[in-house]
Amino acid sequence: MSSPAIVPTFVSGRLRILSPSASDTTEELEREGRAFVSELQEFSATVNSVVESMSSQATMIEAEKLRAIGFRLLAEQEKLQRERKRREVAALIDERGAELARLTVELDSLLKVVTEQKDLISHLQQ
Repeated sequence: MSSPAIVPTFVSGRLRILSPSASDTTEELEREGRAFVSELQEFSATVNSVVESMSSQATMIEAEKLRAIGFRLLAEQEKLQRERKRREVAALIDERGAELARLTVELDSLLKVVTEQKDLISHLQQ
């Protein structure tokens, strides 16, 4: 197989060394390459847009996550404060109950003394 002879020719003031079919193929390949590069740049711009969008979404999500954590901590703190307050009220109720029991015993004792004194006075008056 012998390759066709390449004859240099002038086309539009340019020297052509390749055969016309090889030149056409090369030009077609160049157009396709430029189209591919253009599509690749468009794709890259789209990817960059998506990445920026995702980054802004991630920032918003992170902020909301921190806000939710803050609310959860506030809720847990409120729960602990309520439990502490409940214990304080229960202790106060126990304290007041003990005071009531002491005062009831004291009242019973005083009523007994009053009764004994009335009996003694009534006995002495007779």
